Amino acid sequence: MKISVKNILTEIKGISANSRLIENGYAYVAMRGAKFNGEDFIEEAVKRGAKYIILQNNNLHEDRNRANFIYVDNPRQTLSQLASSFYVPQPANIVTVTGTNGKTSTANLFMQLTNTNHYKSAAIGTLGLTSFDALNGLEDFLNHDSALTSPDSVTTNNILYNLAKNNFTHVAIESSSHGLSQYRLDGINFKAAGFTNLSRDHLDYHGTMAAYFNAKKRLFSEVIGIGTTVVLNSDIPEFNEIYQLTKARGLKVIEYGKNARDIRIIAKNNNTLKLALFGKKIESVVQLTGEFQLYNLTCAIGLSIGCGLNESQLVSALPNLKSITGRVEKIAAANLRNDIFIDYAHTPDALKKVLSDLKHVCNGRLILVFGCGGDRDQGKRQIMGIIAEEYADVNIVTDDNPRNEDPALIRKEIMASMKNPVEIGNRKEAIHYAISILQPQDIILIAGKGHENYQIIGNEKIYFSDREIVLSAV
Repeated sequence: MKISVKNILTEIKGISANSRLIENGYAYVAMRGAKFNGEDFIEEAVKRGAKYIILQNNNLHEDRNRANFIYVDNPRQTLSQLASSFYVPQPANIVTVTGTNGKTSTANLFMQLTNTNHYKSAAIGTLGLTSFDALNGLEDFLNHDSALTSPDSVTTNNILYNLAKNNFTHVAIESSSHGLSQYRLDGINFKAAGFTNLSRDHLDYHGTMAAYFNAKKRLFSEVIGIGTTVVLNSDIPEFNEIYQLTKARGLKVIEYGKNARDIRIIAKNNNTLKLALFGKKIESVVQLTGEFQLYNLTCAIGLSIGCGLNESQLVSALPNLKSITGRVEKIAAANLRNDIFIDYAHTPDALKKVLSDLKHVCNGRLILVFGCGGDRDQGKRQIMGIIAEEYADVNIVTDDNPRNEDPALIRKEIMASMKNPVEIGNRKEAIHYAISILQPQDIILIAGKGHENYQIIGNEKIYFSDREIVLSAV
């Protein structure tokens, strides 16, 4: 039986892929996962009152007296498409951004640009649901740190529906490679979609860089609609491929970067940023640290233009922009004479960029505290050690989120090609040591965790904040 979304929508009271959440009149989507097979819980869903069972395998026993069985080619995609059609209305201006690094900053900067212009706006991603406005009925998601950059499709569409009910008009969603490959964002009506950059990450899941890139490209080849504006970084090697892909679909493209034709970065001296916006030169004060944040900002500007904001609105908002939590975040303390930054950089490219930017403004030693997560891509550990060796003057290798790996072995892999690293497994002690050796004009970067307020050791999630450790130490 072929699914008819329209017919089902008029008959169901809810949707879920979790049999425990099924209520009378719901549609249950049985999906096969890495750990569980949703088809094993069909009987439970039926007992709980499921009206429709949507699944891929048509060889299962059917009890049509209690539920209607519907077979589809892709249950995950069907779940997402059903959710986006069920949870309506949604905000009129939904944008998304994908890429290895910069998604959270870009989404936050889009939220700031639109909010400054008096639009109710929000962002969904690594930081959970964030907004400068009150979120009635969505307090559980507000500033909630999620394990998933892209939440499951039912949660995302439920959030969008509730945002619309609260008169939110602009929302930025981070699109992770996992979310794209698992069809979590299919069906959402995106006004604009951006691409930041591509570098090594998540190879423990995707296996190869080609597969990782293909997951990212799905956003532009399949997920977004014909009316979506695409915002592309002109300065990355992948630009031409994505540009040709989107132009072949007849999509409007806005370029940003130093070589861009549309939003061109000219220069930034101290806090003064010079841009060329569709040929017109503009100049504004911008309080953001690091060249990579200029790329995130210009991507956010492109997404905002895709939603109809004009030059005057954007230029007026630039001086009001603030740094993002855990992204090159400078720790402020009255008795702190040195600059100490925390940053989420946990990939080789992100670490290289933030170290390079800080190196240019550091008149003393650049001291780095960092580690690598366990149960993740092992291949990047030695690479990050090499980058640290190249850019930092003092390297303190510590634990990140070791999870179920031996922390000492993780540190050993990081230090394999380093000359004289300081190894301190206890992250709190590592931060204290970095502060204790500070000399005038030195800068400390504590990398890897940024906004996170926990550390995962084994299966235990322990409260831990780099920011709080610094403040208590100074």
